[in-house]
Amino acid sequence: MPWSLKSPLLATLSIYTTAAIQSESLKIPPNSNPLVISYKLTAIQLLNEKLRSEKGLDEQVGNEAICAVAILVSMEWYWSEFDVVEKHLKGLVEMVRLRGGLGELGLHEFLKRMILM
Repeated sequence: MPWSLKSPLLATLSIYTTAAIQSESLKIPPNSNPLVISYKLTAIQLLNEKLRSEKGLDEQVGNEAICAVAILVSMEWYWSEFDVVEKHLKGLVEMVRLRGGLGELGLHEFLKRMILM
């Protein structure tokens, strides 16, 4: 996806994912690794900036933000507590609702498939 390669948010999430996997392979729990936590916090800060954007609803619930939340859901599902997953899922559901449902997400149904998986 060309748009995702240009996104600081999605790039940071990719680095966070890679750092978490590497941490786990070194037998260091990702949730206690300062480097992993740093990338996670940076990604969440970038996402929060996007969600608070004054550019309007298109920016707040755009493809980039929905993709980021879907990635966070999958990451939290594997490495975190269910209450954290549940909060991200509720946010994702609300974002999709604001966009008009799964069928309105675009990107040749990429986001729809990503969310359903």
